[in-house]
Parts: sequence; structure tokens; C-alpha cells
Amino acid sequence: DKTPEIGDEIAVKCPADPPYPEGWYTGVCIGITEHDDGVVAKKRSKRRGFTLKVEWDGGGEEELVNPEWRMKSEAPDKQGRVSHRDTKLRPYMKYWVTRLNAMNEAEKKLSRTRAGKTVRADPDQQVEWVQCCNPSCGKWRSLPPYLKPSAVLDSCDRKWYCVLNSWDEAIASCGAAQESGYMSKTSST
Repeated sequence: DKTPEIGDEIAVKCPADPPYPEGWYTGVCIGITEHDDGVVAKKRSKRRGFTLKVEWDGGGEEELVNPEWRMKSEAPDKQGRVSHRDTKLRPYMKYWVTRLNAMNEAEKKLSRTRAGKTVRADPDQQVEWVQCCNPSCGKWRSLPPYLKPSAVLDSCDRKWYCVLNSWDEAIASCGAAQESGYMSKTSST
């Protein structure tokens, strides 16, 4: 069996020890001692044991004899199982969280002083459009007459997404249907 090395960030399964509940606790391995635990296994050889010295993330140090442990990056779920699917998805989820946070920041930059005013006084007035930069969306959204396409695109570094639609909350999502009336010859992006 493999043992951690000094400096490894690990998660250790600990029994309940009031005031601490049972669970997985994280820390850094600061020492390890291998020893013979005297137990004879099926192959008639003595099993090797080890004692870990752990510096806990919450402070303090402790020596643990033959603990159940995992690398911190392989942190188990509540039942103690490691989900390899979750470890593979974690980088993608981090990417999407970063993108969503960037979209939220871009949305904050847009002016909301005239939000909701989408009625056009002149039905013959030319409609300006902006296209979503999400590769799986690409829908076109009409701009109200008081917004200039260049100002909208400049406010979000020329990467506009449906969620940035602050003038019509009903279609402020890539899941909303394409607006009727879109004509490619009147587009502005």
C-alpha cells in the first residue's frame, strides 16, 4: 500500500471526537514512520503499518496510526467514495464559473436607467440588432431605439451574451427563443 510523502496535502477520515464530528479533515503530512504492526496476512507475511504526523488546515498537529487517507485533490463524497467523474469535471466547472462571473461583471457595467422601455414610437424605425457570442446560441436580440449598438458592445468588451440583455428581461437568456422580426440585412454586429 502506498503512503503519503512529507509535504503532501491529504484528507484523513477521522472518527467523532467532540467537539469535532466524524468526517474527512484536511492537512499536510509533516512526518511518516513505517512500522511492523504484527498482523499476519493471508500470504503469511506481516503487514506493514505507518504513523502519520499531520498538520491540520485548521491548526494543530496530530499523530495518527494507520489512518484511512486520500490525497486532498481526491476528496471523497459524504459516503467516503471518490468520484472520478467529479475530478474530471472540476476543471470544466471552474472554467464555466469563471465565464459566468465575467458575464455578471459585464452585466453590472450596462446602464439600467432605461430598462424595460422597449416600445417603439415609430413602427417604421430601423431596428438595430446584437448577436450573442455564445457559440451554442448565436441568437440575435433587438436593441431599443435609445441604445446604440456600439455603446452596448463597448460596455462588454465586444463580447455580448443574452444574459447581458438589461432592456428586456424576458429574453435575457440563451434559452429564450429567437426574436421574431430579425433580418440579417439590418444587423449591426
